[in-house]
Amino acid sequence: MQLFTAGPAQTPKVLLEAFCSPPLHHRSKEFMQLYHFCQSAMQNLIALQKVIFLASSGSGAMESTLASFSPQKVLVLENGKFSQRFNEIANAFGIPFLTLQKQWDEAHQVQEVLAILKTDSKIDCVCLQSCESSGGVAQNYQEITQAIKAYNSHIIVIVDAIASVGIEALDTEHIDALIGASQKGLMLPAGLSF
Repeated sequence: MQLFTAGPAQTPKVLLEAFCSPPLHHRSKEFMQLYHFCQSAMQNLIALQKVIFLASSGSGAMESTLASFSPQKVLVLENGKFSQRFNEIANAFGIPFLTLQKQWDEAHQVQEVLAILKTDSKIDCVCLQSCESSGGVAQNYQEITQAIKAYNSHIIVIVDAIASVGIEALDTEHIDALIGASQKGLMLPAGLSF
């Protein structure tokens, strides 16, 4: 069966066959070698100093990131179903949030993001997508994250790149946490996030 959706991607046969191999014990030398290889490869792919793997969906990584940073107030750049998840997660954790909402086929603009930051000094975290795949919109995340950090370098910038990791080179220079998952560009089954 072929899926013609934004994800999960169809897993290549060679990977499916590899999943049929006997499992490695998580404390074995072979497992640790494979783990370090994967961690190094992921660091090269996303150009960040640390990579943390989670046995969860992408939503699990979003939850983990917001819970770990525990911001005072979040600005969510919403323009589709997946960016709406940041609102839902902030609400579930009792984190105050403000939403800059756009249509599903619209990207956010730097000036409107900065205007909100200038009017609400409690915002110490901004969450956005690199690409909102529910509407097919590539966010200009490089300009937005650079402008946020130029305005206030202490604002935490979280970018959901689940739809971009493994598909395009990502500029992580002005990003504090980049979220990815296995089921789209990496063409693996769902259930692994980082």
